[in-house]
Amino acid sequence: MNDWEVLNTVPKLPQNVTPISYTGLRYLSECPLRFIFSRDNRYPHKTNPRARMGSAFHVTLAFIIKNESANLQEVIDCFEYELKKQRAVAILNYRERILPWPKDLRENMENALAVRFTTMSRGKISGIKYNIETTLLSADRLLIGRPDAVFITPEGPIIVDYKTGHFNNLNIDIYEDQICFYSGLWEELYNELPKLGRIEFILDGYVHEIFIDANRCRSMLLDARKLSASIDKLDLVLSASYGEHCRLCNYRPWCQEYWDSKETERDLEGSICAEHNRDSQSFCLQTRASHVSIINRTPVPLPEWQYGTFIRILDLVGNGSVRHTSLYSEIFKVVK
Repeated sequence: MNDWEVLNTVPKLPQNVTPISYTGLRYLSECPLRFIFSRDNRYPHKTNPRARMGSAFHVTLAFIIKNESANLQEVIDCFEYELKKQRAVAILNYRERILPWPKDLRENMENALAVRFTTMSRGKISGIKYNIETTLLSADRLLIGRPDAVFITPEGPIIVDYKTGHFNNLNIDIYEDQICFYSGLWEELYNELPKLGRIEFILDGYVHEIFIDANRCRSMLLDARKLSASIDKLDLVLSASYGEHCRLCNYRPWCQEYWDSKETERDLEGSICAEHNRDSQSFCLQTRASHVSIINRTPVPLPEWQYGTFIRILDLVGNGSVRHTSLYSEIFKVVK
């Protein structure tokens, strides 16, 4: 197998499924098959550059906490170093090396780190404690959470989650549920319910606050435990559920149920219907319904595929179409 090939396979049932995180629970509720894919290391995950930059941001926050004598320049240097590490990992992943990294987010993150460096320095003086990415594992070891930060104030804990995308009302309920999930775990572990949740959108400089409702948190953990227990019913786990989540699913190249569905509006599969020269960045594809002219938007030339080669294309770009610049085609040869 190479970077251009996908094997038509079925994901393996994971062992030691629990504990399950909030993201895992979302996958399980949206599409059990997606959850299984995410637990099988045969399928390369595609991490969004924003998420990788967010990881560098979180590591730098932890650096601020652990190094009380550090100055602002050392904080920025730490962030730059962590960004380089994330880029190095991304370059090794064929699915990621084609994606652009947003420069505006980097600048905003540096500004946000400067603000938090000052705020945390003042907070230490006033007695506020900061817990960065503390792992919250339930006593029954079924559920796990890792909030970006927890501020321990005299009035009570505050759960903080940082988002590297833009604020969007369509996603705010999901983000609030995530805060409540963390808050419920915190209460179980420390017998104290956080009073407030903060969702900070770094790119926008916008903060969304939520007052924590105990009933909402406890109800969410109860539902989460029921859902995690259902994974033992293997006949239910392997079924796919179609919906909006398919559009951004990392595992579309391998999901036969997806390709058999009617959800593939942006994606195509079919056979190359003409000889393809390696120096050509366009070719013709014969699909079930028609012939389509395709443009390769990956940064490297296509292999010299022959007439009849069966391929799958994600985030299709055709001749004459204009797509958002952050979307790049992924092209794979399907190996039967």
